[in-house]
Amino acid sequence: MLSKKLAARLGLVKGEEPYLTVTLARLRQYGTPTEKKVILGGWLLSLLASISFGLLVVVEGWSGLPVPFGGIEVFITIYPPFLICLWWTLCFGWLWGAIPAYLATFVLALYSGMPLQWALLFSFANPLGFAAISIGYRAIRVPRDLRSVQSIAFYVLITFIGAIFSSAGALIWCYTNQIDTIGLLPIWQGWWLGGFLQSVLIVGPILFFTQPFVALWQRTRSELRAPEVEDLSRRILRLVLVLVLGVLGYGYLTIKLGVDRVESALEAVPGSPLLDATDVLTSTVWIFFWVVALIVLSIGVFNYRIFTRWESVVDALMAELSRLAQTDYLTDLPNRRAMSEVLEKQFSRFERHAEPGALLMLDLDHFKEVNDRYGHAAGDQVIRRFAEIVRAEIRLEDTASRWGGEEFLILLPRVDQTGAQAFAERLRSSVQEHAVEHKGQQIHYTVSIGIAFIGKGATLDDWISQADDALYTAKQQGRNQVVMRAGGDSDSAVVSEDAAPTS
Repeated sequence: MLSKKLAARLGLVKGEEPYLTVTLARLRQYGTPTEKKVILGGWLLSLLASISFGLLVVVEGWSGLPVPFGGIEVFITIYPPFLICLWWTLCFGWLWGAIPAYLATFVLALYSGMPLQWALLFSFANPLGFAAISIGYRAIRVPRDLRSVQSIAFYVLITFIGAIFSSAGALIWCYTNQIDTIGLLPIWQGWWLGGFLQSVLIVGPILFFTQPFVALWQRTRSELRAPEVEDLSRRILRLVLVLVLGVLGYGYLTIKLGVDRVESALEAVPGSPLLDATDVLTSTVWIFFWVVALIVLSIGVFNYRIFTRWESVVDALMAELSRLAQTDYLTDLPNRRAMSEVLEKQFSRFERHAEPGALLMLDLDHFKEVNDRYGHAAGDQVIRRFAEIVRAEIRLEDTASRWGGEEFLILLPRVDQTGAQAFAERLRSSVQEHAVEHKGQQIHYTVSIGIAFIGKGATLDDWISQADDALYTAKQQGRNQVVMRAGGDSDSAVVSEDAAPTS
């Protein structure tokens, strides 16, 4: 039974949900007319709504609004485009939310008189925040339907980080509008706090009702989804960097703006006895911040190292499980599933490059009698010994497998009829000469071998069937023989015949 962590890595634990995204190119190519109409139409309407609401924010002055809270005054900014574009980011992907967010911010920046070069840079603020959110959901596969404590907690955390990154635009806004440090705090706080509260209180409930339907549709329409090619460790590293930078950036700006606001107020009162106390408090706060920053960085590095170590262990376990799933437990040779994959690749090489290959089907003669006379433990020992002989005879490029029971397959790439016959005869003779000792008794056994070559116009099933027919002929003609059948040729030739007793 798989461990919970391993099952989670495989996406088998309930509550795991990859960050599924839809690409515009795939939607246009594979989407139905209804899907194109609903999704593209809704997205274009959202774009127009984002631009309109963005202008309304400037006209109505919904930025840095003071709100009393617990005896203090906090500032929030009401910005509907952020809510609209966040929903598209979470449900369809980063570009779906970033494009309308960028255009809405760009239009309001130009409307407010911001210089073009600054407007182009300023408009990246919200797309930057959405990128942080996307990175979080790509790294931690938490459902976005907000139906569990885990999904709600992660949503609150990652939208807070996204709001912090988005609020970087407040610095450009205040710089281009020549707003001093006293006026910067309400703008910056209003931006991140308003975005965070609206994400939790408005977008959250909307996600609760809409995301399950969107996720179900995305799972059934896999051809519309963007492929996920980035490895997990890189996604986790990006998430750690985003969280660390978000926390440290928030702490630094909060202390910096708060200290500047206090110092500006005290400078207006010359000779105030609070100046010295303020200097001491400021120094203490900054020392505390850098200590916390060092702790946060250390925790981030430590957690990432733990993850990479865990990932390496899981990767090794997965590799071993994969090997076991394709290996016969008794002989340690590839099993039928693994051999089928090897044969498909070899047959493809034949079709593309006419690369020859011999397929040998082998069967241990009178194996049932070995089991009946000496017991199944002896039979298992005979099979293991036979597998050892096969491994000693084949080349590195050859593949031997247990096909089922006492039946085996050997693939010899780039071998002609003479080489295949020589190999088969050498193997047959080696088996006949090496008895198996079991509980003081010598068990002699032999093997029958059928050889087939790939023929033009034949299929992979034909190739296997020809080897099976050649083996059947060898057994019908007395066993302990090698019989070859060329591709497309119905005639069989007995290469060797040397009967030997089985005990």
